[in-house]
Order: sequence, then C-alpha cells, then structure tokens
Amino acid sequence: MKHLETAQQKNALYLDTLLPLCAQYDGFVVDLWGVIHNGRELFPGVKDGLTYLHEQNKTVVFLTNSPRRSYNIVHLLDAMGVEKNLYKAIFSSGDLLHKDLLSSTEENLKNLQPRCLCIDELNDHTFFEGLNIELVESIHKADFLLITTISGPVTEAMHYQTMLKIAAKRELPLICANADKTVYVNGHEHVRPGLLAEWYQSYGGRAYVYGKPDKRMFMEALKYFPDMPASKILMVGDNFDTDIKGALNAGLDSAVVISEMTGSFYNSETHTLTLEKLAPLIKAHPDQSIYCVPGFAV
Repeated sequence: MKHLETAQQKNALYLDTLLPLCAQYDGFVVDLWGVIHNGRELFPGVKDGLTYLHEQNKTVVFLTNSPRRSYNIVHLLDAMGVEKNLYKAIFSSGDLLHKDLLSSTEENLKNLQPRCLCIDELNDHTFFEGLNIELVESIHKADFLLITTISGPVTEAMHYQTMLKIAAKRELPLICANADKTVYVNGHEHVRPGLLAEWYQSYGGRAYVYGKPDKRMFMEALKYFPDMPASKILMVGDNFDTDIKGALNAGLDSAVVISEMTGSFYNSETHTLTLEKLAPLIKAHPDQSIYCVPGFAV
C-alpha cells in the first residue's frame, strides 16, 4: 500500500487490489461502466472479485447513471456472466426518473404536459411503460424533451444543437436521464446525454438532469443497507464528478478505479491522486477516505 501525497488526509491510500477494503467494509455501492464492464464485456478480475465478496457475505448494490430501467440491466449483466446472486440490487438514473414521472410529485415535473420528443438512439420504448406520455417526432409538437441514450464521438452529436436551440427558444423543459457527459469506448471519448443537457443550459434552456452525483441516487442505494452504518459502506467508481463527489456528499468513503475517466485526478507514474484536484474534496470532507485501486479485483 502506498500513501497518497495528500497530507490533509492520512487515510488516502493506493491499494494494489480491493482485498484490504473487503475486510474493512461490509457494503459496496458500485458503478457499472468503467468499473465492472466497458459496455461489451467484464474487466479482468471482476467476476472473481464479485464472487469473493459474495463468499464473504458482503452486500453489493450497483448504482448506475444508465437511463435503462434496472430490470433491463439485469439481463445485460447476465449476458456478461454476472449472475443475480452476486449482487443484491441495481438502481439506475432511469429508475429514479421513471419513479418521478409516475408519481408526478417531483416539483420540476408536476405540470409536465404529455407530448415528448425523445432522443433515444437505441429506440428502446420499454422505459415508457406505465407512463402517461405521448411520443412525438417533431420538436414543434413537443411539450418537453427527454434524452435517454446517445453515443458516438462528440462531433457526431453536434447535429442535435439546432434542435436544442429551437427547443430552448420555445422554453421547453429538457429532462436528461443520464448525468454522464462523456464515456470512453475503445479508448475514444464518446458523448452521453449529460453533455447535451449542458449545451441546452448554455442556450438558456431549463434542463433537469438525473443521475449521480445527485444525493437522491445514493439515498435510494442506501435503502438496500437498512441496518448498516454508512462507515461500513464503500462507493467504488471511476468518475470523480459523479461517483466520488456524490459518495462524499452522501457521507460515504470511496475507492477510485483507475480508468480514462479518472483523467487529471490520477498520476500513473507515481500512483497518486493529484493533490491540486483533490484538495477541495478533502477539505470539504476531512473525515472520509478516498482510496485508489487499479481495478475491481481481489
């Protein structure tokens, strides 16, 4: 174990594996993309890591910014070889949004009209099951915009800007089902819905973004640990802006899995988290620990 070069936080460690943390924590809130899989297959060591946690009677809950409902993600993980008995539950940003749309109790969604223009490049309409929403194909007929799934290089998504500017001029609310702005696919940066929401706000539009780091996501995950103190629960993620900041704000310790998303927070030569980037987080959460691991493996 190597101490990180962060004098303000003595508990910040670089670990070669998750094994020391398995003994220290009983509950694990785990991100999916970038930690468990890359969108196509599991990362090396993940299956063995999950199996070990299961054998040690640890509780694993997957917390993801996927716009899909959790029952769809179960099928995806199963196809990758992650059996249901290796984790307790999945909660997604799509689950939280669907819950809010169904109940109509969330303040920002109370007066939402039913006609929706949805940007969904997977064309997956199962999300709308049980909802009083009418899908339309023209921005001029829509009451609001919903962005669920988008992929490809950022430059390929720029054609949406014209439509977003029209929607902003019409003062339509935009709902973003995935707070992630980008993700890496085969080493290349690809766009995600959060980036379009950011563009929309720059045009003066109202955007309501779902997913980590929203504290509500973590509160939903913590419901699966009813009798466990927060000090025994660890967040494992690869994105500082969503996973780590969200975990710290929810009162959880966290472990950063090194990936392209870790970016300038991590120095691969010294195996340290960059003090300049970490300092504000450490100062705001002096009693919490941030660990750094090369992957979700024991």
